[in-house]
Amino acid sequence: MDIDFLKFNPKDANLEIFGFDKYVIFTENPDDVDNDFLKGYLIKPKDVKDLKKKLSLAKRKWIVGVLSDKPEINMEAIMRKKVDVILDSEERRIDYTAIKLAPEKDVIIEICLSKFLTAKGAKRARLIDETIKILEVVKKFDAPFVITSGARDFYELRPKKQIYEFFSFMGADLNKSRNFALKLYKKYADPNYIMDGLEIIGKC
Repeated sequence: MDIDFLKFNPKDANLEIFGFDKYVIFTENPDDVDNDFLKGYLIKPKDVKDLKKKLSLAKRKWIVGVLSDKPEINMEAIMRKKVDVILDSEERRIDYTAIKLAPEKDVIIEICLSKFLTAKGAKRARLIDETIKILEVVKKFDAPFVITSGARDFYELRPKKQIYEFFSFMGADLNKSRNFALKLYKKYADPNYIMDGLEIIGKC
């Protein structure tokens, strides 16, 4: 199963043409998201105190994603049980130690295409270099990660094949990305899912 993360509410948009099976829609108001999608709670904290305040508002059925350009906030987010994903952007800063902790805390690191679409020249080169390094650290620690479009509007959506080819060139393990995304999907959408490797398969 191929799953994409979006940072806007697509409403009536035709997403079938992009080739993904499911979508997680990250917004600050997940209750407005259509039930055909997984509801993602987008948190953009100003500081650690604001992060804690917004996490207290999260509902159990929401996938919680934190988007921040501050390494200390991303580190704090990884330590929080309610956080599922550290979302990606041009400005995101996440350090080596935080990625190392991600497997233990079961927090996914998003790596998205959208940040490359508006970047040019030296900025794009920097983003490519940073992404390659993050993928190397992710691989070293077997940290959970997902490859996504990370689209912030309809015009940033891209076909699955294009996204996967772009990140495969940088060394991303696409099978592992799919597996981590599927695990997240099952956690929130599969009523038979209990934990990784443990599911209800039938009634006694």
